[in-house]
Amino acid sequence: MAITLSKLESISRNAAPEFRAYQRRVLESFAAYIREELREQHVKGRSIYGKRYPQPKRGGAPMLDTGTLMTSYEVTVNGDTIYIDNTAYYSDPLQNRDGEHVHKPTGGSGGMPDRWKRKLAQIKETEGKRMMRQLIGA
Repeated sequence: MAITLSKLESISRNAAPEFRAYQRRVLESFAAYIREELREQHVKGRSIYGKRYPQPKRGGAPMLDTGTLMTSYEVTVNGDTIYIDNTAYYSDPLQNRDGEHVHKPTGGSGGMPDRWKRKLAQIKETEGKRMMRQLIGA
């Protein structure tokens, strides 16, 4: 496929806005995935890193009592960053209690779970192909 000079000029004019749109779509899609993953860990009883939450002494499903913690996550996109917070008043003690039963991603050695990295790569690939179609007009 040969690209004409006018087509190349069109691509260069549209590249920056299309790349910003690509970034926004990637971040929004990944944020939606994160929201679901954070909610699902409470349903499955496993942390985002795959560790089983301890069984509550009073019975019931681990990490699923009132559902307050599960529905209190705020995943927001601001610029080129995704922020994860939990508005439940007891969310920080849960994350820091023993370092093993975290319910939000940790910095340092924990970082982003591997399946999240794979999902982000898949989203980037899909959106990258979409961006190229938009730029080239295929």
